[in-house]
This record gives sequence, structure tokens and C-alpha cells, in this order.
Amino acid sequence: MRHTGPDTKVHGVIGNPISHSKSSHLYNTAFRSTGFNGIYLPLLADDVSKFITTYSSPDFAGIVENLICNMFLAGHLCV
Repeated sequence: MRHTGPDTKVHGVIGNPISHSKSSHLYNTAFRSTGFNGIYLPLLADDVSKFITTYSSPDFAGIVENLICNMFLAGHLCV
């Protein structure tokens, strides 16, 4: 695990199931190779609405939803 600090931006893919996702390996490699101060995590969430309401922080730069969550997020995040 790499070192993180107060300036580290958190990115992730959200869903359930999420263990199959290879996104964190891909993006963390890209972040390291470009010197970007960020981390990309698989985020297991059964209730997307509760996750979004609970986990809000300026350090949380964004999420990518898996296909299962796609329709839910489109209805709640897109204007």
C-alpha cells in the first residue's frame, strides 16, 4: 500500500459485487506512473444512496459505478 496524505485524492468504483473489478490495479498504476497524488479503491456498497450520503469529503474526488449501480446513480446524481 502506498503512502497517502492530506492532499491525496480518493477515487473509486462502487458496487456490489465489486471484488471482480480490475479498475484499482489499472488506475493506481496510472496514478503512480504520472505522479498523480491519488488512490483508486474498490468500494463495496449495498445501498448506493446511503454510501453517497455518508461518504462525502473534499478528498473524495469521485466514483465510477459498476453496471448494476448505473441506473440508480443516473437517476440520483445527473441533473
